[in-house]
Amino acid sequence: MRRHGFTLIELLVVISIISLLIAILLPALASARRAARNTMCLSNQRQVGILFANYLSDSHSNFPEYKSTTDDSWLWYETISRQNNESSNLPVFCPEDNQKSGRKRDAPGGDISYGYNQMLEGNERGTWNWLNQATRDRFGMPHAVRLEMLKIPSQTIVTVDSGINAPINGQGTGWYIVRPWADTGNGYASPRHQGASCNVLWADMHCANVKSADGQHTGLYADDVLGNLWSASGTNIKWDIR
Repeated sequence: MRRHGFTLIELLVVISIISLLIAILLPALASARRAARNTMCLSNQRQVGILFANYLSDSHSNFPEYKSTTDDSWLWYETISRQNNESSNLPVFCPEDNQKSGRKRDAPGGDISYGYNQMLEGNERGTWNWLNQATRDRFGMPHAVRLEMLKIPSQTIVTVDSGINAPINGQGTGWYIVRPWADTGNGYASPRHQGASCNVLWADMHCANVKSADGQHTGLYADDVLGNLWSASGTNIKWDIR
């Protein structure tokens, strides 16, 4: 009995169909992976929010310094986790942070994925002496900010996806503090997530995704996104206590 196999044309048709299906599915799978990493990042920051809430409860609602004033050996995330004996397990690395993905820090250091809103420290270290008095008042300076000082906690940044140094492919190396303007030398909000967005932990301890206005880190500082130190009077910027 004679056997009939596939002809060359039939094989080429099958290969073409399989290739087409792969071309259709791969972008969808990549998008799903990025969405999953975004969800993991939000989960990380929610856990950080729990530690902040516990710390604020024990510190008379005072936000921590971004680093210890005595010897700089403890940074904010180590301070809040020390309260709960969880510093070795604190999830401070975003899965979308190409520089730090999957790492855990064993000793104090600044290169983590989430930056602390440095303005919440007030002016304990004299960092903001160059600001005029009206601006200092907006940030509750010179003292560390207390939770009850925030007029709209749900719109005040505590931590955010961060970067430092010149952005490469939309992001720089993660950093432990961020400033209320696009300061590449001292820490800035970084849109490392899908759609040029970042994740934010707000002072009421909820987390949300925020999209850049221009697809770059500078667009996160637009007046209608997170705002910046020099936003027009009356603008609801997300960095100060007003």
